[in-house]
Amino acid sequence: MSRNLALIIMTSIVLVGVLGRVLELQKVKASGTIYIRANGLVDPSTAPIQRDGNLYTFTGNLFDEIVIERDNIVVDGAGYTVQGTGSGTGIAL
Repeated sequence: MSRNLALIIMTSIVLVGVLGRVLELQKVKASGTIYIRANGLVDPSTAPIQRDGNLYTFTGNLFDEIVIERDNIVVDGAGYTVQGTGSGTGIAL
């Protein structure tokens, strides 16, 4: 009986480990430059930036350059960061 119990416990441990790897969430990263266009649109629309009028708020860390083409706006990092590869510009106005 103890042999069956040990087998069940080992199988459970392996299954939990495998399911943990399968269900692991991956960090979403934008690829390419993010633009706040002169007309106010965020390009690409999947970038982690939320717009409310002239207020642009980060909804996640940014891993690419941001080019701002619009005047009279407020950019709120909301505790998130602009990170990159260490080469190039972080925010271009």
